[in-house]
Amino acid sequence: MWRPVTRSLLVFSCGVCLFAASGCSLFRAGVPDIFVAEPPQHLPGIEEPASASALAMDPLASTDEAVSNATSCYIEIRALGKDPKRIRMSLEDAPNVQAVLEQTGLIKRFKNMQIELSRTAPNGTRHKMEIHYDAKKDHVASLFDYALHPNDLLVVRQESMTSFDEMMKKLAGPLAR
Repeated sequence: MWRPVTRSLLVFSCGVCLFAASGCSLFRAGVPDIFVAEPPQHLPGIEEPASASALAMDPLASTDEAVSNATSCYIEIRALGKDPKRIRMSLEDAPNVQAVLEQTGLIKRFKNMQIELSRTAPNGTRHKMEIHYDAKKDHVASLFDYALHPNDLLVVRQESMTSFDEMMKKLAGPLAR
């Protein structure tokens, strides 16, 4: 009679332990919600040549005139140990994320990278989208190869993780948190 109850308690306690070890942020306070839109922010310390327009200096500005005249997107390149560099690229030259990486030569420059796309929502806030890059295939996953819109900001960060580091991260799993 006690045996089924004991088994149920054991399964329940194992489930609770796995849930706690998974790193779930359901019960932790102070963990930011990734689905909340962020207000527009100016990124300090990034400059363009003096010939660039005011919009190029601050693509996060959301004036109606600037958005209506824009036919370009912005790429911010963050190489390890160097200052960030922001460039402006025509949407005709680079209609999607993979084309930007090929046109700028970042696939050859960086062995591995983290990519994030920041897009202005209709209400004026910026929405960040993570892009998965496969370093072994030198290609953006087709599900994340977004078409670029005017005034999009594509942030490309050089990553120093090696394949050994990635393997250790996968093996450590929730214990590494």
